[in-house]
Amino acid sequence: FEHVAEKLRDASPWLVALALAASLVSVLVNGVIFWCTIRPVRPLGFLDLQAVNLLASVLNYAPFRIGLLARIAFHWRVDRIGPALMGAWIVAVLLSMGVAFVAVSLAMPLAPRVGLAGTFLTIVLTCVLATWAIRRLSGAAWAKTKLRGAQPMLAEVRAFGLAVAMRVTDIVAWTARMVAVAAILDAPLTMSQAALLGLAAFALAQNPLGRFGFREAGVAWIASNLFAGAMTKDELTT
Repeated sequence: FEHVAEKLRDASPWLVALALAASLVSVLVNGVIFWCTIRPVRPLGFLDLQAVNLLASVLNYAPFRIGLLARIAFHWRVDRIGPALMGAWIVAVLLSMGVAFVAVSLAMPLAPRVGLAGTFLTIVLTCVLATWAIRRLSGAAWAKTKLRGAQPMLAEVRAFGLAVAMRVTDIVAWTARMVAVAAILDAPLTMSQAALLGLAAFALAQNPLGRFGFREAGVAWIASNLFAGAMTKDELTT
């Protein structure tokens, strides 16, 4: 902690501001995702959902994602959202998360060959194609009976399409934060390497066990394999 505190004292205010701004963007876009997906069937207050999302985001740092349980409890008691609609809502949000996770997972192995720009292009194209396919499938006649409450959330471009776009924005925020933090800590990484670690951190943060500890261990493992020799294990975990 003393090492980190010293680096923060000596860091450029612009780098610190970038790291904080990227964190804020991540929280806000996740609130937008919950807000836009529920709109076709049950419009809720934008600021109310942002407040609930902020609380859930903090609680998700626990060893288990209790933020999801808190979110469900709030909307059940306050907004009177029943189990069927709540389940459909969560499915739509998780599907947007799954699209982004798959896109990053497919793009990461290509990174050594296509570079950072090619990696991001692969992610965007994968998200666009997956969103198009899901919207087409959910717009079919059978989907209206099988998917029920989730169908309008997936078929409406201003709902699911915007949710996936916000996921892409979240990915950019994660990479920007990692680049800023690496620069603040004087980590021996290029900007491209730090950005790729940000992509890895985004994918690992989608695990159901919570963020604190699991994500950090995963990022350290990936970094040790991607950039062998660039950093020591202690530097990576720091």
